[in-house]
Amino acid sequence: MGKSILLVKRKDNNLWSFPGGHKEREENPFETAIRETCEETGIELTKPIEDSFCNIRYEDLFISFIPFRLKELKEVSLDTDELIDARLFPINDLPSDCMDTVYTAIQWGSYDEHDVAQAIAKGELASPQYFDGNYLFDMRLTGTGTAKRNLEDKQTEITYRDPKEFLSKKFLNLCNGVRVVFDHPDKDNVDTEYLRNRQVGTVILPYVFDEEVWAIVKIASPLFSEMLMKTVYSTSPSVSNRSKNQPIYFEENKRALYESSPYVVDHLAIVSNGVWDKDGEALPGISTPINSIDKNGAKIIMPNDLDNEYNDLMKKVSNNRQDSCRKDDNNAFLEESKRKFEAQLEFAKERIENGDFTDKDKEYLDRAREQYEKAKKEAEGSTREDARRKDNQEPKLDAARKDDDENRLVTRDEMKEMFKGFAEHLGDKLSDVLSKKDSNEPPSEPTDDKKKDACKPDADGGAEPSKVDGEGTTDIDNKTIDALMKSKEGEEISDEERSQISDCQQTYTPIYQMHNKQAPKPLSFETYEQYSVRAMGGVIQHSPRWKDYGLDNLRKDKKLIAIAVDEVANDAKKAAQVNLQEKGELRQMRTSDGARTINSYTGASTGFTNMFSTPPRVATTH
Repeated sequence: MGKSILLVKRKDNNLWSFPGGHKEREENPFETAIRETCEETGIELTKPIEDSFCNIRYEDLFISFIPFRLKELKEVSLDTDELIDARLFPINDLPSDCMDTVYTAIQWGSYDEHDVAQAIAKGELASPQYFDGNYLFDMRLTGTGTAKRNLEDKQTEITYRDPKEFLSKKFLNLCNGVRVVFDHPDKDNVDTEYLRNRQVGTVILPYVFDEEVWAIVKIASPLFSEMLMKTVYSTSPSVSNRSKNQPIYFEENKRALYESSPYVVDHLAIVSNGVWDKDGEALPGISTPINSIDKNGAKIIMPNDLDNEYNDLMKKVSNNRQDSCRKDDNNAFLEESKRKFEAQLEFAKERIENGDFTDKDKEYLDRAREQYEKAKKEAEGSTREDARRKDNQEPKLDAARKDDDENRLVTRDEMKEMFKGFAEHLGDKLSDVLSKKDSNEPPSEPTDDKKKDACKPDADGGAEPSKVDGEGTTDIDNKTIDALMKSKEGEEISDEERSQISDCQQTYTPIYQMHNKQAPKPLSFETYEQYSVRAMGGVIQHSPRWKDYGLDNLRKDKKLIAIAVDEVANDAKKAAQVNLQEKGELRQMRTSDGARTINSYTGASTGFTNMFSTPPRVATTH
């Protein structure tokens, strides 16, 4: 910006500001600025200083400020219906009765792109900003805790993301530079062709917003940006987890998934509303003029500051859940506090007997005792309140509270259920506990058709948009907790399944050797279906039928996997034998039955006998 700026004093608020007004029809901000400045002052603007404008939310208005250069200020033709005065002011000597937006716009004029991104993240500037030909949007990347994903075929999935894993500097580093696409691809990860057609932007600044991860996203397309500003969209990340936890079905159309150990963020997808629900509330995925995010009083942590504030953030996460538990069920909190205190006491006794008791151990014991004593006091107060309510007979209040819970997708009591099973595994040992809910109907067995994964990669993390029409209350009870814990820890592989994996490995090892490859080895956490698909992957190109069908489709149907394993093996074996015969080669293969190594040969026998044959004699004449 120059050394002086033009300000006008408005009649409606008696404050100094920039010339301007409301957009008309399909004007863009540049056209509006030129027209309004001419109408209010008679000054004709030509070209802005740069291809940028500053967006500021002021009360219920969304205002764009665009810097233009004035070579000289000629006579001003003042619109006296709206303005009192118009003057040039030195930028370092502004009048005291300026609107706050003037100072914000001047500060913006000295920012680079990173400064603008940080200002959006902190709520100082509105989303989006138009900066040097690109739009910078504030988008939700992932949340933590529990959420509900609505899949196809009327299936639902309850997911849990550990705050200690996802609200970390390590995870923010994974999010830097992540590609932003419009809708998820049909397969797990994006490829070059999909990026060419669907990539719309890039994450340039991930950060923590309360108990979620948000990001500033850079988008180059003006048309796509305009679309985002006119329609409410959600967001959904594709996150790969090292633990490879599997979803566990606990009812025919419901499953649970514990997501932990993220190690790759492949992309962030912009999706339509309705993919995610969280506690029955509509949470926007993108901050825009029609869907603005209020950050007043919120905890905003930039990546470089996360190390210093991480412990405070984790304490806040834990306290929020403990407070919720205390408000809803003090007796349950008392039982949990008592259990923790007794466990810490037994541990301390053992350490004392072994002579290993330290000051740190004493600190943990004192903390557990204080929590237990505090819980007892709160439970006593709750008991007296319950007695008073019973004496005063408040059935209407009870009914209202019950109705309120039933109208929520995930009630507070159900949320406590979710956290009970995780108490021993989360770093800060969540203190939420279960309020028992009766269930008269046994869970039905899921069908194979229902178990197909109908939703593309991991999304909560993504945004949590509005509740899907027709969805009822999500019952999160003991079955859900058990399923989430099985998903977290992995279901124990039976001896029968280990035997199936071993047979599959024995089948494919010689086939890989025939193709001069090494067969994949089973991993400790892999199921038979997972390993067999991986084993087929290296040679499936030799089986036309299953190559066309595709591994992604095979993963969704266990019955087809059993058929495909044998057919792919036979097709790959035949292809290798034909190839060896054509080349006249003989190949040695080594297999093992567990007790001995077995050597065998395949291919053209002439590959062996030719080594001992004499070269053909050719008679020559002179």
